Amino acid sequence: MDYLNEFKNVYFDDLLITYKKAIDLGMLASVTDQRGRILYVNKKFCEISGFSSSELLGQNHRIVNSEHHAKEFFSNLWATVRSGNIWFGEIKNKSKNGRCYWIDAIILPIGTSKNIQYVSLTKEITERKEQESKKEEHIKELENLFLNPDLKVNITKLTLLELQNRFK
Repeated sequence: MDYLNEFKNVYFDDLLITYKKAIDLGMLASVTDQRGRILYVNKKFCEISGFSSSELLGQNHRIVNSEHHAKEFFSNLWATVRSGNIWFGEIKNKSKNGRCYWIDAIILPIGTSKNIQYVSLTKEITERKEQESKKEEHIKELENLFLNPDLKVNITKLTLLELQNRFK
């Protein structure tokens, strides 16, 4: 019986170490207290945000707030996790040097009712969001070009090459 418990302890310890390595390789991770103060950040979080861990620890997560989202957005996020539920969503943050970046986040509560903490695991998705934005801009341009009755454009004069060059 003692061998089985020892095996389980070693196995679960190894498993947790492996999970942490996997997370640290590809995700931004942070832990906050009930007030939103940062208790832990991984290296990837520091790389993307531009802050060192010593600059982040003890600070409120608002330190990376881009002010893109309405206050209700974060009120909803906090209400969700404080009620014991998991929050999923995309957040636009700002790095130390002022560069904005997007993350796809999962935030979940852990701990006991007296000592709740919140774990945030996120993936940077800035490139995808920029591509989506460019695509939306191109669609609007095309709609204006082809669907706006006020535009007096002779479509027959546009060549395929001109269209391709316009949207590069």
